[in-house]
Formats: sequence, structure tokens, C-alpha cells
Amino acid sequence: LMIVDTHMEFGQEINSVYRTRVINNGNTVLFFGEKLIEQEGFRGGVVPTQLVFGTMSPDGEDLVIVNATEYNIPINANALSENVNIPRTSPIMLIVPSTIEDYSDEPPIKTVYALDVIAKNVVEIQLQSSGEDKRSTLSENGAYLATGVCEDRGDGVFAFVARLYDTADGELLDTIETGGLTGCGGVAVGISEADGLIRAIFREDAELFTVAIPF
Repeated sequence: LMIVDTHMEFGQEINSVYRTRVINNGNTVLFFGEKLIEQEGFRGGVVPTQLVFGTMSPDGEDLVIVNATEYNIPINANALSENVNIPRTSPIMLIVPSTIEDYSDEPPIKTVYALDVIAKNVVEIQLQSSGEDKRSTLSENGAYLATGVCEDRGDGVFAFVARLYDTADGELLDTIETGGLTGCGGVAVGISEADGLIRAIFREDAELFTVAIPF
């Protein structure tokens, strides 16, 4: 079943689809793709493109191209990270800006955006720590965003820090720290609304630890 037909010509809403994910309990296809940008005086060579993202139903109907300006997202649409962790049950998609500084020794502290594909509204979430966006995940219904990062406390001391955000208003609900570590890495984090738990794994030197944090 073909759900969307794309053509490599100007004037199309979307020219190619290269990444998809089924979310919202199978009722919505989230996609990323590209749109050709027509420029006055263009005489050949590499055609500039813009990243396009949006949603459609599994049968290709109800196509919605997400416009960052319309949703008051102050980021360029071609600077979105593909590092999104969106449960297939969630009606929320997480929009994560991407910049060249992401590849530096000290990545920037990000603002991310929770887009509700049903309500068609966006909530801004201000993260608290460098690299926190890369260790973040939405809960199964998209109500919460959980993150887990290692933070340097100086003098060879580290901490694993888990944070919980409310995607309805972007509020930081809780911060839980495991401190006094001689090393920290290998972080993975998950969250369950059904269990009311944030679960995380982190490594201290050669030892692996798991934590279960109620909320």
C-alpha cells in the first residue's frame, strides 16, 4: 500500500521521505523528509533542501506538514536532530534542535519541544544540563519526559542525575541525584506511567548500576 507519492520537482509540499515512525497507538505516522527549495537565479548544481517533518494517517490521508513558525518553534526546520526517543504509543513527538556545538566537548544545554499531534500544540521544555537531550525519553502516553545524565562535580567526583519534566507545561517536576561517584557513563533511561517509575542504568568505573525512581 503506497501511502505517499513524492516527486523530485519544485512546488511540492515534500519531495522525499526518508524516516518514519508509527506513533499514537498506530494511528499516526510521524515522518521526516526533504523539500526542494527553489531559488531565483539558480543555474544548476546542488539544489538546496529543507528538512520537512509532519504526520499522516497509516493510509496516507490527513497529511500535515509541520511548520516550525506556525507552532512558534524558534528553530530552523533543517536543524532538527534525528535523536528522538518516541514510544509508539505516544501522541507526543519530541522535537530536538541540533547545532554544530552538539559535537563539542561541552554540548549546549537545550530547549526541546513536545508537539502533541492530536491537540496540535507545542510545549517548550527547558532542559537543565549539557547533553541532557541525548539521554531523554518520553513516557508511553507522552505525559512525561525523563532524562538521565552524568555530571562532573569536580575533583574527580561525578553524579548521575535523573530529571522528570511535565510535557503539558514544560515544568521540571523532580531532580534525583546519585552522587559521590568516582566515574560515570553508559547511561540509559526509561520511564513508565503505568508503573510510576523512572528506570535508569549507569556505569561507575567497571561496575554497572540500575536505579528505579518512583514519581
